[in-house]
Amino acid sequence: CLLSYMRGSEVLPISQPTKSVDTFGNQGRALTRALSRAPKLSPVKSHLVVTSVSESRGALTRLATLLKSNGGNIVRSTALFISGSIVVTMVVETEPDNITNVCALLDDFDRENGTTMGINKVFAPSSSTHDDHDRFECGLHVLGMDRPGILSEVSHFLDDNNIRIESFVQGHAIAESQDHMVFDLRLVVSSDQELDIPTLQEQLTKFGSSKDISLNLVPKDYGNNK
Repeated sequence: CLLSYMRGSEVLPISQPTKSVDTFGNQGRALTRALSRAPKLSPVKSHLVVTSVSESRGALTRLATLLKSNGGNIVRSTALFISGSIVVTMVVETEPDNITNVCALLDDFDRENGTTMGINKVFAPSSSTHDDHDRFECGLHVLGMDRPGILSEVSHFLDDNNIRIESFVQGHAIAESQDHMVFDLRLVVSSDQELDIPTLQEQLTKFGSSKDISLNLVPKDYGNNK
């Protein structure tokens, strides 16, 4: 299955915290593809952010089937196994007039399957006139020896430079030395104006050197990217 593939046991060929490599095993390749192919959320539909904790791996399959047959679609999801339970975070997309029905279905599913489920937020259709095709997007790969605070440092740097985080996946792997965990963060970032890739990469490299991490842009053919 995809989760087993992504959890591949390959050891990362990393000898220094700030040295970036091109290949990061099955997990890296799968996460990069997942980020780059993620569809845009429909601005005319409603979205629910849902979390679920269950000891049954089959509960997620039953939930996805139930949503699909009742006008709901899981457009984003992450899953993590913790102490025998599967923790799932998902974004469910549906028609605005179907929100009440989907919420009721999730409530019934929670009671009948013994899950711990919560609807964290309901988003109505967007009234924004912003056109996604006018937005500059690219990938960003962050790598370094694991320590607290890396995600916070990177997000603050991007915010200070008026760059948004559209999506990200965070993971860990084993370094060559076998005695260190490697922090692996893959993001899709965007800006309302076209960014100069070489200049931004220089800024990221300088910032990364001060934090003992590696940050590398991955240009994508999105929107008005040149």
